Amino acid sequence: MICRMRSLFKGLSVLINDATPISAANVIVENGRIDEIQLGKYGMPDETSFDEVVDAGSLLMMPGVIDSHVHVNEPGRTEWEGFETATAAAAVGGITTIVDMPLNCSPVTTSLKALQTKLRSLQHKCKVDVAFWGGVIPGNKAELRPMIQAGVVGFKCFLIDSGLDEFPHVTEEDLHPVFETLVGTGSVLLFHAEMDACGCTRSVQSKHTFHFLQRPVMLVTCSVQQLVQKTSFTTHKETRTN
Repeated sequence: MICRMRSLFKGLSVLINDATPISAANVIVENGRIDEIQLGKYGMPDETSFDEVVDAGSLLMMPGVIDSHVHVNEPGRTEWEGFETATAAAAVGGITTIVDMPLNCSPVTTSLKALQTKLRSLQHKCKVDVAFWGGVIPGNKAELRPMIQAGVVGFKCFLIDSGLDEFPHVTEEDLHPVFETLVGTGSVLLFHAEMDACGCTRSVQSKHTFHFLQRPVMLVTCSVQQLVQKTSFTTHKETRTN
């Protein structure tokens, strides 16, 4: 027997999308998915058929925001930011899903074991949905598919010093086996697109303005040019072999 859970969310100020003015609306949800949106209506004559009725009144009701780049530093550096505070702050701001980066937690999320450690650390703490990026570092290609099977949405790597010794940046040689491993998985690989290919970086200074001085545009253009060349070559090679 399949149990149905039907909920009614009603409000006077409902934002559906950019093309539709804010107005009253009923949003009917069945088993966690939006089943129907009734624009211009506020409530129903008989609401007893619903398992749950949420009345937003004049509060703004809107689609939840997904923040795909969040650094929750738990476990290991929870005093910086943990899942309890990060997800609570997200909920207050209208963010209903966060995607956690593979650093600056400790251990960094570059192996299945580290991912499992992170999952254990967040039990009963999350106020919103949480997804995870895995990390790509030199030599961890064997961990990538197991992490995909465990649920990571994709991977992140650095082309320049990440600032953490346990998350070293990758080189062009490191990327060859990574691309081969990810082919056919449907996963994605994100790049921190800075590359010190021309000796542009400078010593770290404490003042905020020095951040821009030590990261000239050339750091980005070098990395993007190399990535375009590399991914174009990989795509063409796969096309020829197919």
